[in-house]
Amino acid sequence: MNKHLSVFKLLARSTIWKVLAVLLLMTVTESLLFFRQEGKLAGQAGGYYLESLFYGSYIFLVFLAAYVAISAILYGTGSRPGSRQDYTLQRLGVSGYAIIAWQSLWNLICFLLLWTVQLLTVYLLLQNHLAKYPYAGFTQHHIFLAFWRHDVLHGLLPTADTLVWLKDLILLLAVSMITAYG
Repeated sequence: MNKHLSVFKLLARSTIWKVLAVLLLMTVTESLLFFRQEGKLAGQAGGYYLESLFYGSYIFLVFLAAYVAISAILYGTGSRPGSRQDYTLQRLGVSGYAIIAWQSLWNLICFLLLWTVQLLTVYLLLQNHLAKYPYAGFTQHHIFLAFWRHDVLHGLLPTADTLVWLKDLILLLAVSMITAYG
């Protein structure tokens, strides 16, 4: 078991700081885009829906770019023949299937971290908007209503849609294994 844990630690150590840097950059960029869109909508005389803060902000393009960047980082983590990491893995004497299984688990953790950070970022940005503009008439229920009405937000937090939860779970498992096999 110690050999297997060493494989997992090696995979984690080689990517964790890159993944955290991408997540930090994603959060900062999305916050800036959200605040810019918030300033545009705050000047409107008419009312607006809470999810309309996301239509012109391009936040989800930043999320897509972060997903691609993390996928590329995880895809490039595999043991290339002749690399230092390949040499270390050969010395540990762990089978290739076990390495792929551990790498799939680590990739799944990274993708779940990406999803969690995105969900928390969106939720906290909406909470900040409610606190900043209490006269707009939004309540806590409007946040979850926005998650229900906006397609991308609903994909991020599908609430009671069991089929969407199942589809998202299968997608995460498949992408984790695909990046490990890369």
